Amino acid sequence: MKNIKFSLAWQILFAMVLGILLGSYLHYHSDSRDWLVVNLLSP
Repeated sequence: MKNIKFSLAWQILFAMVLGILLGSYLHYHSDSRDWLVVNLLSP
């Protein structure tokens, strides 16, 4: 199996897109925001 390696720039771009999507979801779905923050996003 071939290992695919992405450059640091692609990794940063991917993380930024995921952050924007998650932030948008949390902004527009306030009913599930509290549960997500307490159960998934807190360390």
